[in-house]
Amino acid sequence: MSANTQLTALTPNSNCSAAGSGDANNSTLVQFMAPPNGVAWFTTSVSSAVTTSTLGADQGNGVVTFQAGLTVMYAPLSGGGYNVLLSGKIKDGSSIYTFTGQVIYMSTAVAAAAAK
Repeated sequence: MSANTQLTALTPNSNCSAAGSGDANNSTLVQFMAPPNGVAWFTTSVSSAVTTSTLGADQGNGVVTFQAGLTVMYAPLSGGGYNVLLSGKIKDGSSIYTFTGQVIYMSTAVAAAAAK
């Protein structure tokens, strides 16, 4: 079975890719990249079993820094669907972008059931 991958632009020079596995735990792999679709500076996963993952130290290049404390959260929805949310800060150039519960992946109950 192939993963359902969703791309989300985060800052002018970064994005993330989130891929749902379709397994029973709704495991979802998330990669934070700079430049967009380029080098993955932070790769993590969340699921119904491991609901939160936090970046322990700054990661990035001379343009983009994914800052320590950047957090990815699994958020179940009624009916079997779920979202993956992003909170924390990303520095891009001289600007700081703050995220609070930004949806970076959505799975409906229908999509989750079809993937199984």
